[in-house]
Amino acid sequence: MKVVALVQARLASTRLPRKALREISSRPLIGHLIDRLRQMRGLDEIALAIGDASGNEPLVAFAKAESLPWFVGSETDVLGRFIGAAEAFKADAILRATPDCCLWAPDLGGQVLAAFRQGFDYVHNTRPGVDGFDTEVFTLAALQMAGRQGTGREHVTSWMRSTLRVIHVQQAPELWHLKLSVDTQEDFDRVSAIFAHLPLDQRYEWSNTLFAARAAGLA
Repeated sequence: MKVVALVQARLASTRLPRKALREISSRPLIGHLIDRLRQMRGLDEIALAIGDASGNEPLVAFAKAESLPWFVGSETDVLGRFIGAAEAFKADAILRATPDCCLWAPDLGGQVLAAFRQGFDYVHNTRPGVDGFDTEVFTLAALQMAGRQGTGREHVTSWMRSTLRVIHVQQAPELWHLKLSVDTQEDFDRVSAIFAHLPLDQRYEWSNTLFAARAAGLA
């Protein structure tokens, strides 16, 4: 089974423009996510699924600089973009990730992938969970089935959640109260404060984020 992490990427965010390339500690948000994905065991490939809107070219440049494969597909039909990318990279299973989650924890992601390998079509750790540690893993077949439906083109997994047997993996209840994804300037400032207290050993376990959030007076 080939497991591909697909990073959903665009620059046209209205609440925080170009947020994927905004820098914290001299590294863009999408770069922090890639660093963490690279520490996760069980991934065969990491790739970007980039929207085709004008202005997203810097994301292609980032992929080239990081030696990452990329796929360019519809900006608005994100589900179609994911199907195209998954098929292009010959994925049997897909881990969906977004640059919003720059504090993503590979150890928690590994728990979701381990549960998925027990034979399920869709496994996740979101809602309930920490907004920022989000991990969804699903089969190519489930993704293609979702694509044959007429709805959910923007959110990729909404049909899977409503139709398939869904397995939820609980994660990090100590941080459920804290939003760690980045959608607004307020989020960016909060996450920046946490990064300022992260250990320097470049280990990205969720417990290090908990330590840093407590040091920043947020948890």
